[in-house]
Amino acid sequence: MKTYAVIPAGGAGTRLWPWSNQATPKHLLDLTGNGRSLLQQTYERVAPLAEAVFVLTEERQVAMIKDQLPEARFIVEPTARGTVNALGLAAFEIAGLDPEAIMVSVAADHVIRLLTIGLRPTYPATGFGYIRVGEREGDAYRVEEFVEKPTLPRAEEYLAAGTFYWNLSMFAWRASAFLAELERVAPAHHRGLLAFRAGTGSYGDLQNEAVDYAVLEKTDRLYLVPAGFDWLDVGSWAELLDMLETDADGNSIDGESAVIDTTGSLLSAPGKLVAAIGIENLIVIDTEQALLVLPRSRAQDVKKIVEMLRNAGKTTYL
Repeated sequence: MKTYAVIPAGGAGTRLWPWSNQATPKHLLDLTGNGRSLLQQTYERVAPLAEAVFVLTEERQVAMIKDQLPEARFIVEPTARGTVNALGLAAFEIAGLDPEAIMVSVAADHVIRLLTIGLRPTYPATGFGYIRVGEREGDAYRVEEFVEKPTLPRAEEYLAAGTFYWNLSMFAWRASAFLAELERVAPAHHRGLLAFRAGTGSYGDLQNEAVDYAVLEKTDRLYLVPAGFDWLDVGSWAELLDMLETDADGNSIDGESAVIDTTGSLLSAPGKLVAAIGIENLIVIDTEQALLVLPRSRAQDVKKIVEMLRNAGKTTYL
């Protein structure tokens, strides 16, 4: 059996606004400072391991991605309709190429049962979903429950329990096995994708739903394999600061600077002098279209600003 890698690359990464927006989505940014975007790094990691690598994206992002990965093969959604439809579309495409194909979905990063990859929590994170596991069967655990992003007290309970893993949204399954489960537990999605592929249905009419809710929470065939690697979700400004090189006071400053008694802060104002006095754990991001200022502890809430701007019709800033 051959392995085919799928890299979902859609959306805009709202928690890293204003750097990440509709014109420059997060996966196309060089956030690590090595001259390669997150998508390019993921593609380079998985390409040597797979028979073929497909970038799974929506139609409006194809040209942007081709600029960075001219050699990429694409599976294209006409419009974004949730991960269950996106991964279902990818499974149909890959199963059409190879009915025995193993499909591995790696976020912009010999299996018959469905597998997800989880990471044992190292701190009580409130920005990730969790997976509760049950009995161990070989190298994997039977999945008992998916849990949404918790409050801090609940996350502390999960950390202490020892039976919860962070949901990394990394999956591996035989394409045909996933399609069989899609038909069994989410038949409306299966029928809709069949109709779309046959030219008798509109992709935009499919219910917009995450694969976690539509399939993974309902199947009894899902197992979790604990991850054995270091991992960081660059999903917010606080997490980005954790991975950037910092000075002796824990600051990462982009641009010329003059700072006094400033600690634990991310300050970005390219082309300007950054001057700061007596601030702690602050994030300041200056771009052409917006200035973002927030405490590091509220980094997960940037998406609320994006939602506020969208609801107010101020989409030119997004």
